[in-house]
Amino acid sequence: MHGAQKREFSANTENIGIDAFASCTNLPNVSIPASVASIGDGAFSRCSNLAAITAADGNQHYATVAGVLFSKDKRTLVCCPGGKAGNFSDWPAGTVSIAAKAFAGCVRLGNVNIPASVETIGEEAFADGALGAVLGGTGVKAIGGFAFSGCTNLTGVGGCCQSVPVVKWGTFFGCTKLDSVTLGDGVAEIEGVAFYGCSSLRIVVFGKGLTTIGDHAFYRCSKLLSQSFPVNLTSIGNYAFCFCTNMSSVFCHDGMESIGAYAFDNSALGTLSVPGAWEGTGKLANVGLPAGCTVIYRKSLKTVWRFYSKKYKGHFFTIDEKEKNDLIAKNPNWDFEGGAYRAYTNHMSGTVKLHRFYSKKYKGHFYTVDETEKVDLEKNNPNWNYEGVAYYVYPEEVSGSVPVFRFWSKKYKHHFYTIDEEEKADLVANNPNWAFERIAFYARPLEEGAGGGTKGVQEKAANGKPVCGAVDGVVVTTSDGADGAAVCDGDEATGWTPGEAGASWVVLSFAGILEVADVEVVGENLPEGTRILLSEDADEWAEEVPGTARYVWVAMPAVEEGSVVREIRVLSGNQ
Repeated sequence: MHGAQKREFSANTENIGIDAFASCTNLPNVSIPASVASIGDGAFSRCSNLAAITAADGNQHYATVAGVLFSKDKRTLVCCPGGKAGNFSDWPAGTVSIAAKAFAGCVRLGNVNIPASVETIGEEAFADGALGAVLGGTGVKAIGGFAFSGCTNLTGVGGCCQSVPVVKWGTFFGCTKLDSVTLGDGVAEIEGVAFYGCSSLRIVVFGKGLTTIGDHAFYRCSKLLSQSFPVNLTSIGNYAFCFCTNMSSVFCHDGMESIGAYAFDNSALGTLSVPGAWEGTGKLANVGLPAGCTVIYRKSLKTVWRFYSKKYKGHFFTIDEKEKNDLIAKNPNWDFEGGAYRAYTNHMSGTVKLHRFYSKKYKGHFYTVDETEKVDLEKNNPNWNYEGVAYYVYPEEVSGSVPVFRFWSKKYKHHFYTIDEEEKADLVANNPNWAFERIAFYARPLEEGAGGGTKGVQEKAANGKPVCGAVDGVVVTTSDGADGAAVCDGDEATGWTPGEAGASWVVLSFAGILEVADVEVVGENLPEGTRILLSEDADEWAEEVPGTARYVWVAMPAVEEGSVVREIRVLSGNQ
């Protein structure tokens, strides 16, 4: 359709579909006859030489104002022609909404002054255009996903974010000149990739009502300055501030509950007052742990969840519980299909990174362990954006693992992954739309006991006693023990540590020698200087994690009032 130069509709045309003439870059003008009753979102979007859209005077559903298409009652701006140049302020009285893709691909657009009457901005409304700045917009109450994505000239958003409850997925994705944003007190959530790649963004003023920052929300915002988060913020997602290389300090309040994997990876952090731990922050100097923190990023074998979208004709896989729950609760485009297989949220012996990419063009994700394939996509394919490490899997078969088969659909532009031999065989035999490529990697099956489990890892303490779970086949129980397999001693942190008078300890013991890859302790008011130590003998212990052990010690230098160890989680390196 790129070469279309003229579009005349018959007098009987009633409907024009979604994206029907999108990206017809040689189309100079469009006349909508009186018979047309409906026009789909983006029907004339990204038509860069389209000068005007004219609706017939007798049309009962659409009207034209200065070459811009509106609904007949002027309440909705349907489409601004892609060739319209300069600043835009041609708003009739009473306009309340901007339709999805209404200004998408308007490559000659300057600033847009949004009147106070406008309440909603649709998905991709200004995407991939030359929008310079948003003025006004103080009445906006909802903004659709990717509304301003790819607006590489956008420098300011006016009052658009003052009254919205959520900054939606990808709203400002790739707005490389955006310098600062002020969010109103009513903004409770910033969804995933909302400000992804805003490389000039220095200042974000968070409102008092903010509770959640999603995965990759500020990924590669390399100029973002140090942050003091609002008191109500309780959750920061995976990779949320990854590659924020100008962020040197962060302060969180006592209410913080969860900080995702690699949330501040490859940042410039030197001072933190934040409940959590990250990898990759080599400049970390000071850490403050608020007393209210009880949930820290868990490292364990977890289920990878599978979704299918009828709209996008593709599957999506995630190990992140919050991302799973958000899709189920908030996104009707994705149907939950259950568990796909199991993988690790942290590196284990023999595993490698599974890299995750997202394509805005194809509306899908791609996963690969192949470093050469990853580098090639990053360097040579602008349709795919790297999102980071999805989880850890095996590059080749190990005991207890299963192959994950990879398919490609030329028709749907998606990859598909499955461990199900029957599903694989059915696709190969009966579905010509899917071509089998190869074994992508190896993972753990869903069945309990195959390669270890995590049942019980997320249980909470009922009465202050340590609570543990089955991790990679190692059974850990409460202080009552279970057939002598393991024992957690101490209802609270009381007792003594050999060689250190007045110290406190909690010990976890195993039936045999275990390879310990990591230990995570959850509790309250643990004194400064608390250490995790390992030993193979109950009377001699000095080795630190990682290592081999029959005993895991949580050793505190002194007894302090209110110090409680509630959970000890052991990640085993044994296969």
